[in-house]
Amino acid sequence: TDNVGNISPETEEQQELIDDINDPPTGAIVSTFKDWERGSLTIQADAKDQDGQVKGVQFQYSLDKVNWIPIGTTITNEPYIVNWDTSAIEMDAEVWLKIVITDNSGATTESIISKGFGIDNKPPAFANWKLTPANLTESSNESFLRVEVDVTDQGSGVDGTKVQLAYRIGNVAYTAYQNMFRQNETTWFYEIPRPIGNWSSYANQNVFYKVRAYD
Repeated sequence: TDNVGNISPETEEQQELIDDINDPPTGAIVSTFKDWERGSLTIQADAKDQDGQVKGVQFQYSLDKVNWIPIGTTITNEPYIVNWDTSAIEMDAEVWLKIVITDNSGATTESIISKGFGIDNKPPAFANWKLTPANLTESSNESFLRVEVDVTDQGSGVDGTKVQLAYRIGNVAYTAYQNMFRQNETTWFYEIPRPIGNWSSYANQNVFYKVRAYD
């Protein structure tokens, strides 16, 4: 209407689309991990999409949080669980996991665990074997044969309760594994006792021994 009362004709209909904004999916890895892990790990994640459907969850791992390697194939249905064989990683002090969630509209969300953890699939190593006496003979008077060895583990560390030695003298069966004793940070020892009848009873026979350790 103008100032003297003239009324304009009705305009053509106008329109404005109310955009349907797709909300990205949400989720996270819910499994927890120790400071060091080994072997096969079960990893589970939660994933949701409030305005659609989750079409897939891809698990991935990285050694540097830059380059990511898929773990298995994309999982399209709940539960979102993958079993990860970590044997391809011999030892690494910091490994990261993440999931990539995709919804039915193609939107994606990534979620990385808040703290990395170590993978240690490398067993402890043995070095610097030492025998006392160095040359055992039938006339040796020592009441034992002392076996020393350095045991190290560059990953999770040596389990000090599980460094063990078994031995046999001559053709008899091995003893059960016995706990060794810690001499210093890396060196362990065990004293194989002199047999009944002294060492001379076993002249020209061997003392056999073997060590096992856990990390």
